[in-house]
Amino acid sequence: MLSGDNGVLQRATDAKTKSDEAQIRERIQLAYHSALTKDITGKNGELTMPTLQEELNNEFIGKTVTITPSADNKEWTIKVDDVEETVPAGKDGTPQVASKLTDDEKAALQTNGIAEIAGDDISNENLKNNDRIKAVITGEVPLTTEMTYVTGTKDTGVVVSIDDSEFVWVPVPVAIASSAPSTTGVDLKANPSTERPMAILQSGSETNYQGVLYDFSGTTSTAKSIASVTFSYDSSEPRLIDYGDEDETVRDSWEGITLTELQSEYNNMVTSVNKYGGFYVARYELGLEGTIPVSKPASGTVTTAGDGYQWYALYEKTKSMYRESESQNIVSQMIWGSQYDAMMNWMAKTGKAVGTSDGDKYNQETTTGSKAEDTINNVKDLYGCYYEWTQEAISYYYRVLRGGSCSTVRSPSSRDNWIPSYGGSAFASSRSTLYVK
Repeated sequence: MLSGDNGVLQRATDAKTKSDEAQIRERIQLAYHSALTKDITGKNGELTMPTLQEELNNEFIGKTVTITPSADNKEWTIKVDDVEETVPAGKDGTPQVASKLTDDEKAALQTNGIAEIAGDDISNENLKNNDRIKAVITGEVPLTTEMTYVTGTKDTGVVVSIDDSEFVWVPVPVAIASSAPSTTGVDLKANPSTERPMAILQSGSETNYQGVLYDFSGTTSTAKSIASVTFSYDSSEPRLIDYGDEDETVRDSWEGITLTELQSEYNNMVTSVNKYGGFYVARYELGLEGTIPVSKPASGTVTTAGDGYQWYALYEKTKSMYRESESQNIVSQMIWGSQYDAMMNWMAKTGKAVGTSDGDKYNQETTTGSKAEDTINNVKDLYGCYYEWTQEAISYYYRVLRGGSCSTVRSPSSRDNWIPSYGGSAFASSRSTLYVK
């Protein structure tokens, strides 16, 4: 009889255990659906592991609760005491990038062999859960909400359009360095992983940056010695043009430009480039559609903003493309010398001999985009059309011009200088850049 009594007791114990397990499973399901409701109706739009863990902890106070993803992360196993319950997986807790691409944009990505990156694969944390970013595509190229993807890859040049103007992403893996790079030249075609920073902190400052500039020969990039931003006979940025008289209006102060303004603009730009891993450069030299600055081929009503324009007018035009405001996620500026060199470094890494002239690609027209061969990584007019004013300065009264023009065969990286209050005789236009706020 004793044995029989023990058997009855055991069955009663088993029944209670099964009843307790059923209750635990039921409570797990309640916590799961509570977390699911919170995330779907909230910001995430999909169940996340942190929300589920929080709901489980609230349901099973004082107990150890674990969530273990399956190998393919399609299921999660929740364990409370010795009870396990498997549920459909949500996000694993890593911040995601919610794609806001249109169907046409997604189709264009697929046509060009580019896949949209899943959030878990993005290493740049600044691109995750960022309301300014519409999508991130292969190579971690961010598209802000204003942008529509057009063509290209990270290596060949991702092209986007904004209000019919086109821009190309320039990847900059390391924008800010702790110290100036060596002045020994590096063949970037042979050593594409070599870091080529854009800026360092100014000597004696903890907040202000200055540009790191480069010279080029073929695909070899050589860092220039760091020159003073106060004054130097060599080029540097950001700095004022501080020589002239009131009639010549060479001095920046007579145009209302201050060093404080330039320094702030440079700091904001290079900080963004360092944060997001690059910037956008105008695909075409600066054009005007009436009085509106654009980056598109100069045809129809579009006039290239070149011959006859002073540096000061072009500086203001490039800034006016996309002014900093709460409604915009991008800021436009005239290209800095260090941005131009970052573009050259990127192109050299992809095997383009930016330090070599090429008569076959030389564009003798003053119409941007008029010669298809004058293109590197989807950026137009680097061999010809107009010289391009930058914000780089040299000596007392010169701004620096880059690239080739319709008057002379030069390499895309060539560097020259001119008085910024002069216009037509320099055959000079400019190129705008965009950085993400």
